[in-house]
Amino acid sequence: MNEEELVQQIKDEEHLRLLSIGYKVSAGVAALASLYGPMFALMGFFYPTSTQANITTPTQPAFVDMLFVGIGLSILAVGLGIAALDWTVARRIKQRRSIGFCQVVAALTCLAIPFGTGLGVLTFIVLNRHSVRQLFEQAQAARLA
Repeated sequence: MNEEELVQQIKDEEHLRLLSIGYKVSAGVAALASLYGPMFALMGFFYPTSTQANITTPTQPAFVDMLFVGIGLSILAVGLGIAALDWTVARRIKQRRSIGFCQVVAALTCLAIPFGTGLGVLTFIVLNRHSVRQLFEQAQAARLA
């Protein structure tokens, strides 16, 4: 291996390490943001009981309360799902596995403007390098051997 290839391999390893860290941070942010969902759902649970104490306030239909609960639980489920995907990609990049899965999640990550867009674009740039694809192929061959 010549000096140029060694320098490129060191760069690739460092870029993959930074991508892994970026996806872990993204997973943490998504998990933290998903905690907004239960607070939204609690509004649906507790709002009807607080308005019944005030007789002058007209009550709203029951489906509105359940709508708040449904939206809140949906926010929680989607947020935790995104966090799980990001965490899985961080692990897969570190293990040099499933380059296609990583690219699909990178495309979904691009929807989280602005941090996710940057992370997704950088993921595409790094994972589409020939030298990085070789690292993934070598890791796969080592696992199969």
